[in-house]
Amino acid sequence: MLPLLPFYLVSVTLGISVACMLTLFFPSCPSIVPALTTYGVSALYLRDKVQFIRSISVPKRWFWHFYLLGSFCAMSWLLFCGAVSHRMTIPSEILRSGLALLTPVKPQFNWSTTVLALSLVLFHVTRRLWETLCISVYSDTTMNIFHYVVGLIHYTILPLTIVCESKGIADNRY
Repeated sequence: MLPLLPFYLVSVTLGISVACMLTLFFPSCPSIVPALTTYGVSALYLRDKVQFIRSISVPKRWFWHFYLLGSFCAMSWLLFCGAVSHRMTIPSEILRSGLALLTPVKPQFNWSTTVLALSLVLFHVTRRLWETLCISVYSDTTMNIFHYVVGLIHYTILPLTIVCESKGIADNRY
């Protein structure tokens, strides 16, 4: 069976690359293509041209959702990995087989590497959460729903990619 994590990463990268190449090399392509792939200032003129994009846009101040979800996922996996490393629990076979579906790579990270990586991810996303809630002042700009969904998926998958490579979680070796 095709591993899901590399498949997802390759398909998203390929889709974005094709859409961006269409936008750059074929300026006459339908305006929906650049409207779905651009964001920020470069997307402002397209948002007004394509009604569909306005209807699937969400406020940029929703960025904090990414970081809240990322903090929750990173903290949950960090606590679970800590419990497994102290033999307070063991990963179920369902979890192990689920992680095996995500990546074909044999787990190579030891506990200290896993905890360090998850701690760094947690530090990053909580810092970004704090910045978006306490420092950033967002205007009424928007992003389309696809960028929003990709952000949510990214911050969910980020700690999971670390856990997939962890000895003792994704396999029986410690």
